[in-house]
Amino acid sequence: MEQAIHLADKYDFIIASDECYSEVYLDEQNPPVGLLEACRHIGRDDYSRCVVFHSLSKRSNLPGLRSGFIAGDASLIAGFLKYRTYHGSSMSLPVQKASIAAWSDEDHTVKNRELYRQKFSAVTQILSDCMDFPEPNASFYLWPKTPFNDIEVAVLLSAQCTDERVNKVTPSLFKLADNPYDMQHIPVEKIYKVVRPCGLAPQKSSAISKLSTILVEQFGGQVPNDFTSLESLPGVGHKTAGVVMSQGFGYPAFPVDTHIHRLAQRWGLTKGKNVKQTERDLKRLFPRDQWNALHLQIIFYGREYCSARGCDGRVCDICTTCYPNRKRPFIAHKP
Repeated sequence: MEQAIHLADKYDFIIASDECYSEVYLDEQNPPVGLLEACRHIGRDDYSRCVVFHSLSKRSNLPGLRSGFIAGDASLIAGFLKYRTYHGSSMSLPVQKASIAAWSDEDHTVKNRELYRQKFSAVTQILSDCMDFPEPNASFYLWPKTPFNDIEVAVLLSAQCTDERVNKVTPSLFKLADNPYDMQHIPVEKIYKVVRPCGLAPQKSSAISKLSTILVEQFGGQVPNDFTSLESLPGVGHKTAGVVMSQGFGYPAFPVDTHIHRLAQRWGLTKGKNVKQTERDLKRLFPRDQWNALHLQIIFYGREYCSARGCDGRVCDICTTCYPNRKRPFIAHKP
């Protein structure tokens, strides 16, 4: 959380933290740290760039009361207050009085958490034999492991396609089927119609169908968690396998596509003529425990500040810092 605050300063963004769930936790001795508490810990007493939202819906198990508050950066709250005054609806007096009573009392929140613990215990006993899920330290959700790794399908769709388009298509695809057992029986033509906006639809729809069948027949309906098995699947190359291993399973990997290859050359991190060499160079330069995060950081930075058309090697902060005397546009070697 403290790192997020530092990043907010560095990249000029606001952290708006929905902490309506923050008082639903299982261990009474270890309540979760809030954003404003993190601000105080680093001496940020003005809470600059930070606001939090709270409500009674989870704290008091009163979802219909619609009572909450915002706290944090005074300059941000001033704008919110004006918006709330002219566009929000006022609370009735009975609701205001009920809200005051609920916000003023802490004993009922302790009892409320005890009820959550009892419910978690009961549900865990019922579902543990048929569903694999970790018991959370906080919140009131269970996050069971599903047989279909949506990351893998999303990565398959991402070839020659923007993330924004993939995010629009995947919900419709998983309405057809959200597991390989059902997906293998969906006609390829139906899959094609859904994934068509992503481009390369004939190949992608066929790969998804075949992938589902192979996952069921060879891997018990589970996405394998090793590179060799992943790369044996239809539509899955080394980069795709790396994304699934790093983002799906948390295994250290450094997936390199043409964008990362271009950026690594532009920043002087590699002279590789192909993505395989660039991957080797990046892995050699950076600690293994940073690979997964760096892969995403390079992508996001490149997309925002060092795109192929927006920066020619002489515009963004990294390019000008690494090569302040660069006179000509940098031309990367295409893989």
